[in-house]
Amino acid sequence: MLNTALVIITAIAILLARQLYFSTYHQQLYLDIVFFLIVPIVVSLVLRSNITSLGLRIGKTKENLCFVTLALLVSIPLLFVAAQQPVFYNYYPIFGWARNSPAEFSAYELIIFIMMFSTEFFFRGFLLFGTKELGANTANFLQLFPYVVMHAGKPAMEIPASLVGGFFFGWIDLKSDSIIPSLLTHWCINIIFDAFCIYFSSRI
Repeated sequence: MLNTALVIITAIAILLARQLYFSTYHQQLYLDIVFFLIVPIVVSLVLRSNITSLGLRIGKTKENLCFVTLALLVSIPLLFVAAQQPVFYNYYPIFGWARNSPAEFSAYELIIFIMMFSTEFFFRGFLLFGTKELGANTANFLQLFPYVVMHAGKPAMEIPASLVGGFFFGWIDLKSDSIIPSLLTHWCINIIFDAFCIYFSSRI
């Protein structure tokens, strides 16, 4: 239980520090790697926690594939509709140069993958699995609340989307014993949505 308390305290400190230093999206890649990946890994090693116990494992392959497939089938029609809204296609992709060519779009999505790996490890790995001793529902809420708050400042419709998505990401990761389902689903959704946004913005 001591380790669980230290995980929560560390998570709060990380979130506050990131908020303090965050000023532009161009800094986000570096900040996310430092605060959401490196610091939690160092803390985990200090606490002598097995990194694989924090979701860095393959998990249950069948459940992973089923969830990712189902999530994408449900999400794609919603993403198609949402991407037609100016509030979204004027905002995404976050870095405008991703619109310039397929090569730059691919490079951008690789950068996004690194950012998402960091955030998924922090929220669905370090925080979710690190507090699992408190019970699955409590652990899921503990990762969900700050995850939703982190979406403040983005298009307003992302708040309820992050609430629903964050809950199911936490739930399936616990079932799979891995962060792979949420990581792959989140990244695939991001790629598809960015592509839709570029398409609809080009039709103006």
